[in-house]
Amino acid sequence: MHKVFFAISRYSKGRIPFLLMIGLVLMGTLAYGQGTASIVGTVTDPSGAAVPNAKILITNTETGLVRSTTTNSTGSFAARELAIGQYNVRVEAAGFKASERTGITLNVNDTVRADAGLQVGESRESVTIEANAVQVQADTNEVSQTITAAQVSDLATNGRNVIQLAALVPGAASNIPDFDTPMAQTQNRAIQFNGQRSDHNNWLINGGEAYDRGGGGILIVSPSQDSLQEFKVMTSNYAADLGQSSGGMISMATKSGTKKFHGGLWEYVRNDAFDANTFFANLNGQHKPELRYNTFGGNIGGPIPKIGHEKKTFFFYNQEWRREVNGNQINASSVPVAARGGDFSYLLPANGCTGGSCVQLKVPQTTDPAETAKLAQYGLTPGGIIPNNVIPSGLINSNANALLKAGLFPAANAANNLYYAVANQLTFYREETFRVDHQIGSKMNLMGSLLYDNGSQTQSPPLWAGGTYATAGSIMAVPSWAGVVHATYTISPTLLNEAAFNYNGNDLNITDFGLYQKPSGYTVPNFFTANKDNKLPGISIGSPYNVSYTPGWWPWNNTWRSWQGKDDFSWTHGKHNLKFGASWMHTHKWQQFQLNAGGQFNFNSAATGNGFADFLMGFASSYSEPASVDYVHISTNNYNLYAMDDWRVSNRLTLNLGIRWEGIPHAYDSDKTASNFYPNLYNPAQAATFLPSGALDTNGPGFATVSGIALSSVKFYLNGIGIAGRNGIPNGLVNNHWNTFAPRIGFAYDLTGRQKTVLRAGAGMFYERIGGNEEYNMGQNNVPFAYQPAPTNVYFDNPSTSYTSGQTAATPYFPANVTTVDAAYKIPTAIQWSLGIQHQLRDNAVLSVAYVGNSNYHQSEGININTLAQNDPNRLGVCGGTCGYTGAALNANLYRPYQGWGNIAPMVLGANSNYNSLQVSFRATAWKNLTLNSTYTWSHAFDIIDGEIFSNVSNPFNARWDYGPAGFDRRQISVTSFIYRIPLFQTSGSQALKTALGGWELSGIALFESGTPVSVSGGPDNLGYGGGTSNRADVVAPVTYPGTRFQWFSTSSFAKPGPLQWGTAARNDVVTPGRNNWNVALFKAFQVKENARFEFRAETFNTFNHTQFGSPSTSVTAANFGQITSTFNPRTLQLGAKFLF
Repeated sequence: MHKVFFAISRYSKGRIPFLLMIGLVLMGTLAYGQGTASIVGTVTDPSGAAVPNAKILITNTETGLVRSTTTNSTGSFAARELAIGQYNVRVEAAGFKASERTGITLNVNDTVRADAGLQVGESRESVTIEANAVQVQADTNEVSQTITAAQVSDLATNGRNVIQLAALVPGAASNIPDFDTPMAQTQNRAIQFNGQRSDHNNWLINGGEAYDRGGGGILIVSPSQDSLQEFKVMTSNYAADLGQSSGGMISMATKSGTKKFHGGLWEYVRNDAFDANTFFANLNGQHKPELRYNTFGGNIGGPIPKIGHEKKTFFFYNQEWRREVNGNQINASSVPVAARGGDFSYLLPANGCTGGSCVQLKVPQTTDPAETAKLAQYGLTPGGIIPNNVIPSGLINSNANALLKAGLFPAANAANNLYYAVANQLTFYREETFRVDHQIGSKMNLMGSLLYDNGSQTQSPPLWAGGTYATAGSIMAVPSWAGVVHATYTISPTLLNEAAFNYNGNDLNITDFGLYQKPSGYTVPNFFTANKDNKLPGISIGSPYNVSYTPGWWPWNNTWRSWQGKDDFSWTHGKHNLKFGASWMHTHKWQQFQLNAGGQFNFNSAATGNGFADFLMGFASSYSEPASVDYVHISTNNYNLYAMDDWRVSNRLTLNLGIRWEGIPHAYDSDKTASNFYPNLYNPAQAATFLPSGALDTNGPGFATVSGIALSSVKFYLNGIGIAGRNGIPNGLVNNHWNTFAPRIGFAYDLTGRQKTVLRAGAGMFYERIGGNEEYNMGQNNVPFAYQPAPTNVYFDNPSTSYTSGQTAATPYFPANVTTVDAAYKIPTAIQWSLGIQHQLRDNAVLSVAYVGNSNYHQSEGININTLAQNDPNRLGVCGGTCGYTGAALNANLYRPYQGWGNIAPMVLGANSNYNSLQVSFRATAWKNLTLNSTYTWSHAFDIIDGEIFSNVSNPFNARWDYGPAGFDRRQISVTSFIYRIPLFQTSGSQALKTALGGWELSGIALFESGTPVSVSGGPDNLGYGGGTSNRADVVAPVTYPGTRFQWFSTSSFAKPGPLQWGTAARNDVVTPGRNNWNVALFKAFQVKENARFEFRAETFNTFNHTQFGSPSTSVTAANFGQITSTFNPRTLQLGAKFLF
């Protein structure tokens, strides 16, 4: 399949220049898919012959607006770009009775068929047909499903996060938290559709893209659930007018005004007093974390009678506030009290090795005379052991002690050496939606909408920075918006023009609080003088405790803008429904670099055998500290052309044909302050020379200054570096590719001729634009615009000095790690296919069964090209004490192929993945008081790496070593949503009983899914390649599943791999617990007057309070290896009240 589509793509090059010319002429004003829908049909007489020139009147019953058209010579008609809603279609022709089809529901991006078979008679007579409530998709091969207005209105979502409903479709695997933040910029959008990375999804609002392509990979705003009418989730084979993404395409439509005023007021309340306690909080005797969450707002919509003709202009306005106080539970491992004072005797075999694996602390290897003399004062010699595993008090580092006293690593306060705390997260958010629809005459329609959000969030540990404990925090303030202007003009009954323009943006500002500045007694010097905020360094402590402190990189600012334009035409010609057009998008991002001027220390246990002992004694495995320009300005341009034809070959067969061209040049820095490492530019003759300290000699080869930059006076090591816009290096640093044609083909075949059973199949090629963060990272990490020396094996007190040799660098220029992108930079490509059948079981029920699959090529992966060679005899010395090496650890930088550099892991567009699935869905509306949507997916997704940019493969010598089940591969998922009107007391003779007990409704979502696969880590790096690798454990016995929280899987099946050996465990070979979750709501509307009602809602999540365990610890050297220390949320209750009119 993929060979066929690549061949078509290549053949297209140079053979459709007329399409490019037409598209460029038409390019005007983007909506990468319309928040609208279409009605198509064929009109025939009793003999089945076409009826030309029949008049078609299409009436929106909610606004009263009418669209008229006529049938062509083949009896066909098409009405495109209709607003979603309820419609009636009336057909009139001389000599025939009028035919009227009522109750047609148009959902977003739908194409609904409304054929009419006319009967001979007078035109004043009419035949009325009620449309099916649920219909088969008889005109398209697209794999999609609509989240209807009823589902949006009646299904409960935790915290009123409507995005959760996108996971109701087959093929969706969601990792969205049960209760997520209400703020768009920090919400989790991790839904994988059909095995695609979640970053490859695209989000549309009212037809306009509302996706942050600045690198955040998020929906730019967080729409109120009460502002949305519905949305459609397209997961495969969507038409050629949609693109620039290869994952799910989620098209949302806001509510609009109607010919009658309508609106409402509401408030939803969550409170910890309503909720069950978490499993581990109960276990540890802890109270529930505080929660106060209020969502309240109102909306109104209706006609604006004084603009133009009466009731041809409609408005809708929605405003919602979200207030949250959320006690963030921290349930983390802690360093034992004894160890904090230097006593590690509990780790000796004689003492039972309590609290971790057995280890005999050793004295670090050093040839530093001063350190050797200091150790000798306590009877210790380099390479020897520390008697009784007790560090003499005189050897405890004063800076480490100062940080412990300041509270960076709090002591345990719960059982099993755990630290439990609650850090309140405060969120204040306001969301506004405004929409206007206006009809100009009978041929032109205008729509404009604006969603505007503004909020702030306080969080600890800091946002995005992480850290084990709530010792530091951040405060984020951000306004964001998504605006669309959309116009349609009916040129003739068979030709329609559509134009649109979108403008999106946000402004992020983050400041810090808590413990982020250097405390009294902390005297570690910085390499550079840019630490104006006196920030502490980040500190990471390795095995066996694996704890960290991160102060973040605040204060920080990020501004993003997007401008998008589109123009296209829809033309009905005979049996062909043609559409062609062009679009353009420009984005720009102004962003400060995310760099902590305080630096970063790592203590990985290489010095003593225990990470915390390394910290106490002041022996760091590595240190890094950045210096850079302040801002980067990243721009992208996108150019798109497409042509498509929905060809009604016969009354039973429709072909969907299309081709799309994606012009996706690489992101570029407008200021040209980015650089890249190019192996072909590296000259071994200019390789840097090393000083005894491990620093580079800045007076040696490869060093030079660069004119015209902020750091022009600094000599940088530039061997292999190319600078954007200089010496032939592209502004975007990589090659651009223009032969990016994406063909689409499919069909829908009516097996019975009665639109009851439809066979559908299709295939298509899709391209993906990667966000701009790879360009951003190259700006903040690479010389000569940024420099981040990363010396290894250094003293905590003075990171310029090596503890293995005692040598100090007068000018601390150490080999830097390089963030880089492969210059070839192929465009990520997906080939998608599907084959399925839909059957109308009855007027209100449809069953769908489909095989859906895809193959993905040129996916991003990071592959380190500057590790030691596999046969390098120095690997054992580089590994050091972790591998049992008894000498002083060797400096890996001395043995790398590209001398003078640290790790170089270019983002290579070379990873592949594939997905195959059986997808079943059953939809029924108003079936014995029940509306039901039930889906089942049986699938398997394989890939090499799950992440997007700069996610490194484990083995740089063999990327396929990581090929295995994707980290989001849930083999079986069953999701059922329902809305049930309880029939009891509906006809009760007692008005009191009828009012109190009648008319109640029950809705809910039942989720059953298997767990996700995870890899078992081999513990601290013992491969000796100098970093850039990740090892897995050895498998020593078949894996079984005891299934307890103390031992989820058989930990005895795994062992730490031997020194310099790759583990034998496959990637993702252990499966986490599955889920069985019910969310159920009970609600009732009390009629206040004819057009007004009050609605009460009680919504429960994890209704039956079923404990659902999270992922176990998977590091073979961790003290809690195989144990589960987290759960999904317990039962929670959300109460709501609405007044609707």
